[in-house]
Parts: sequence; C-alpha cells; structure tokens
Amino acid sequence: MSLFDGFLRTLGTRLVGLLTAAVASVVTARILGPEGKGVVVILGTLAATMVQFGSLGLTAANVHFTARGGEQVSRLAGTSAWVALGAGGGLGIVVLAGAAWRPDLLPGVPLVLLLVTVLSLPFLLGSQLFQNLLLGMEAIRAYNGLELLRTGLGLGAVLGLFGLRALNVASLILASAILAVAVCVLAVRAVGARAVLSWRFDALTFRAALGYGVIFFVNNLLAFLLLKSDLFLVNHFLGTGGAGIYSVSVQIADLLLMAPATLGTLLFPRLSAIQDPIERTQTCLQFARLAGGGMAVACLLAGITSPGLIPLIFGAAFYPAWVPLVILLPGIWLLALESVLVMHLAAKRLPILIPGLWLLGLVFNVGLNVWLLPRLGLAAAAMTSSLAYAVVAIGVFALFRRETGASLWEITVPRRMDWQKVVRRLQGYRGKGIPVPL
Repeated sequence: MSLFDGFLRTLGTRLVGLLTAAVASVVTARILGPEGKGVVVILGTLAATMVQFGSLGLTAANVHFTARGGEQVSRLAGTSAWVALGAGGGLGIVVLAGAAWRPDLLPGVPLVLLLVTVLSLPFLLGSQLFQNLLLGMEAIRAYNGLELLRTGLGLGAVLGLFGLRALNVASLILASAILAVAVCVLAVRAVGARAVLSWRFDALTFRAALGYGVIFFVNNLLAFLLLKSDLFLVNHFLGTGGAGIYSVSVQIADLLLMAPATLGTLLFPRLSAIQDPIERTQTCLQFARLAGGGMAVACLLAGITSPGLIPLIFGAAFYPAWVPLVILLPGIWLLALESVLVMHLAAKRLPILIPGLWLLGLVFNVGLNVWLLPRLGLAAAAMTSSLAYAVVAIGVFALFRRETGASLWEITVPRRMDWQKVVRRLQGYRGKGIPVPL
C-alpha cells in the first residue's frame, strides 16, 4: 500500500470517527451543559495524560522495531502488556492519592467518577500500545477498524443512554470505562491474528525499546501537556463551566489538526524505511507543502464560520468558544507543518532539542496562563497556546533547515506538481487514470 493510499484510508477513517465523536459531543453538550461537559472533558483529558505518562516511549518503539522486523512482535507484545498493567495501575494509585490529598486539584470532579476513570487506565494504555504494533506491521485496515469501532461504540453508548433517558455524567464515564476494556481486548486479538504472542516480560526488549523511545516519550509527553494543560488551568481558574466552553474550541482545533497528524503518523514508518537522505527529504517536503496549503484553507474557513456554527451546533451557551478558537488558528497552522517536518528528524533519531522546544513552550504557556487567565479569561488560554505552538514550530523549522538546507519557500509553498500528483491519484481511484505512487 502506498503512503497516499494509507493516508487517504486512515484520514477517511478518522473523519468518520471524528464525525461520530462530534455527534456524541453535541448530544452530551446539549444534555449536560457546560458544567457537565467540563467534568467529562477533564476526566477524559486526565486519562489521556496518564496514558502518555505510562507509555514509557513504547508507542514509538513498537512502530519502529516492528517496521524493521516483524519477528520482534512477540517480545514487544508481552512487554507492552506488562507495561500497560504496571504503569497504568501505578499511575492510577498516584492519581487517587493526589486527589485524596488535595481535592482542590480537580475542583468539581466527583471522587467516585475519578476512581472509575483510573480503573480504565491499564486498558487504555494497552490498546494504544497494541495498536502501534499494528501500525508498525502496516496493518492499516485493522488499525483503522479499531479506531472506527471505538468511536462507533462510543456514539452508540451515548445514543443508547439518551434513548433510555439515563444520559448523565456518571453513566457516560462508566460507559467509557467499559468501552476501554472492549477495545483493548480487540486490539490484542488483532495483533494475535498476525503474529505469535508471548506474555512474558522481556527485559532486553524493554531496555532496547526504552533506549530508543525515551526521547520520544519525553517529547510526546511534553507536547501533550502543552496541548492539554490549558484545560486543567481553565478548570482551576474558571471552573468546569469555563472548561466545558473552552473544550469546544479545543475540539475544533483537534479536528483541524487531524489530517496533518494522520499524515505524520503514517509518514514516520515510511521515512524510517527510506535509506537515501535525498529521497527522504523530498518525500517529507512534498507532504509538508500539501499540509501547509490545505491547512491554510481549513483554518481560514474555520475562522470565518465558527461564530455562526458553534452556537448552532452546540447550543447558545457555547457561543463564546469562537473567540479562543480564532486566536488558536495561527498556532494550529504552524503545528500542522511541524507535525510533518518532525517526522523527518525522527526517522533517524529524534534530536534531544525537540523535547527541549516542547518544554520551553510548556513553561511559557503555563507561566503566562497563570498570570493572564484570571484577568483575560478564555482568550488568554488561546493566546498563550498559540504563541507556545509558534515557539515549537519555529524551532523545528530551524532544525529541519539545518539538516536539509531546505528554504522556507520549499517547505511552505505548494508546487503545481504536488497538486497534480494528488489529482492524478484521486482520478486513479475513479478509474480515470493510473494511480501515481506518493
């Protein structure tokens, strides 16, 4: 399967999944309101944060080592299972202890719902690690199928609870935990159908994976904290209602970043396999230009339509969300390019300067938010995030240019032949031409 085929199929899957998740989000927003939605978003973001902490770099290592040799899947699978159980359970205990010690850390979040979320952590982590094994094996159909199943079952749970008139914060959190268990079991079975699994913890494999993935781990953790720390800060300073409103801005921003994030995910194993540095650079530049051009159009449309569409879709109570969204858009465009270019740097070995950039952005973002959020409200959260994203993206541009010599023009401005290849490829799907490998 060509990279373009995989991109279109995965992007299509994620679009369907995001549309499904958006419908579920709209239903929950209208039923639960800003306060209830804020609690759901905070717990979901907390779970995702703990998964980032618990991955220990195996998410990247599973893709990398599996792509270079499928015989390692058995050892990686057993090690991943034990990491999911140990790290997920350990982090859950830490979260519960922190919440019991300082209840003000998560204001408005019931402890019993926090407990349910914590119990799902090993399964959330396990499903992510096993899905990355599928990605390394280039089992794109199975990888996409699990994503569709997760969002489809999520929407089914929301609509089922709504039909039973039982849709509330507690029932939604419980359904999410049950869904995490189901998807984890299916991810393990999908890998098991393609390779012999071992349930033994392999210390040598773990050390090798940790050695390769530690920089990715630090980088991805810092990146995630930068992208999601706003929600916790908004919840702390403005309450669950403010977090609920701001979550709509973040949700739309995530939608915009989906295409470049998908491209980066699929580009990584492909660039890792390309040995010729010139071919690797040209492949990366082509998709960076396409991502930049497409995202410029998408961000412009989002900025123009958001004041009317947000209250129409989510309800009048969420109308203020359009302001932080518009402020986020410049940073979102820069992050889209960064998510493609960084894969070129990561294909050999991620430079330690990349996590340093995310750490700088995180400190910059949190520091300004603590100072400005109580004074300026939601606009401050978006402004500081957009500036922090710019810090990271500009740093990655500089590193990419130093390594490849590519100019800003070569990175950002699409060429006619880039679009021509895309058009010809799409025509190939309709039987009007011969598919062009991208």
